[in-house]
Amino acid sequence: MDMRTADDGNAVLDRDDRTGYGPETITIGKTEQTAAYTCYVHDYTNRSSTESTVMAQNGATVRVYSNNRLINTFRIPENAKGTKWNVFKIERGVVVPVNAVTAK
Repeated sequence: MDMRTADDGNAVLDRDDRTGYGPETITIGKTEQTAAYTCYVHDYTNRSSTESTVMAQNGATVRVYSNNRLINTFRIPENAKGTKWNVFKIERGVVVPVNAVTAK
């Protein structure tokens, strides 16, 4: 499985920071108006700890740009426990906040 390119080839992980300090960059070429997209952040380092608060303690942040301008900023909820952060969805071209952290 290629973790750097989406199945349809339209999204690419441009920068994968493995030191834990970021930033990481993903570029999506074009979104289809009828499709739904979901953005997750996964803390692979602590994936076996369901009670991990490392992402929250580190202040994980996601910034969404469109047409070279910042349109949204998401910050992980304080003291969130878990290693998988469901940040947002894009539905019909609209960014919809989710902001939920789970253990897996």
